[in-house]
Amino acid sequence: MTLHTCILATVKTISTNAHQIRAFIWNRAKTQTYVILQCATTVQETTSALADQAQAEIEVIESFMPRQLDEAEVEAAIAGVIADIGAESVKDMGKAMSALREKYAGQMDFGRASASLKAQLAGK
Repeated sequence: MTLHTCILATVKTISTNAHQIRAFIWNRAKTQTYVILQCATTVQETTSALADQAQAEIEVIESFMPRQLDEAEVEAAIAGVIADIGAESVKDMGKAMSALREKYAGQMDFGRASASLKAQLAGK
């Protein structure tokens, strides 16, 4: 069974909730990235083959993932969420991050988005 077939089979067993599907795919990509990092610390030939296999899996997984927003798009998304929910200060971070995660799941790095959101709210 190929990875592509495996992902499709798994997606069919998960409810049709897009957020759950994105979370499954995102977690799989993170796991394979970890495998590559582990392989990079070892110089054995079998480890190199495992890293190649993991990289191939990441490429298949990424084909199922939504396009990642660039920095300008992330900034615009944050500004839009701030306006949508009426966030006025850093006290609204939790509500704003929840809105970002709901609307842009799998499309941005929420660690960096959080820092940018905090900076935008602190400047208000």
